[in-house]
Amino acid sequence: MKAVNYLLPLSLILAGGPVLAEENSGKKLYEGKGCVSCHGAAGIAPIMATYPKLGGQSAAYTVAKLKSYKAGEIKGASSALMTPMASMLSEEEMGAVADYLEGAAEITAAE
Repeated sequence: MKAVNYLLPLSLILAGGPVLAEENSGKKLYEGKGCVSCHGAAGIAPIMATYPKLGGQSAAYTVAKLKSYKAGEIKGASSALMTPMASMLSEEEMGAVADYLEGAAEITAAE
């Protein structure tokens, strides 16, 4: 069953294709790189209870976590999926996604 938890989001990500450089807004990166597949719209509705809610999280914290995953410093159940996901992001893209998520919960609540 654990394989399904990783394979389904991964298949959705791969089907989405690459994000073009000119589409570097945090929201477009979040959606285009597949983050939304697991963490849900605006990072506030994860598909599984074990996946963290990212919307409203501090941008500095999110960037630090992404960098740690990318560097392979975080080990555990989530690292099997998050290490390759974080590895697809440049530091600039991490910052854009983190900035989007920091304010995403407020934006979504206002809609």
